[in-house]
Amino acid sequence: MIELKKISAEEVKKFAELSRIKISDEEAEKFSGQFDDIIPFIAQISNREISQDVLRDFNNLNTLREDEIIETNNQEKIIAEMPETQDNYLKVKKILS
Repeated sequence: MIELKKISAEEVKKFAELSRIKISDEEAEKFSGQFDDIIPFIAQISNREISQDVLRDFNNLNTLREDEIIETNNQEKIIAEMPETQDNYLKVKKILS
């Protein structure tokens, strides 16, 4: 079982500092109490047994796919849809001077 540790207001302020978040002493106290309410729920989740069926399904998950050949040369179609072209190039407004 996981040992539950209280998070002090000083630790909350340190976390906030590391996260570049400014909090007051009152907010640190408030957040410390809120963390104390949340931690037991995290411990419950950590202590749950996971069935072997679930683990097997995750271990067998194939995230790769077969390569698929597709046509990517659609230059003519793109040029045909552009409002303005010049010498087989797309013509756009000048954005840098």
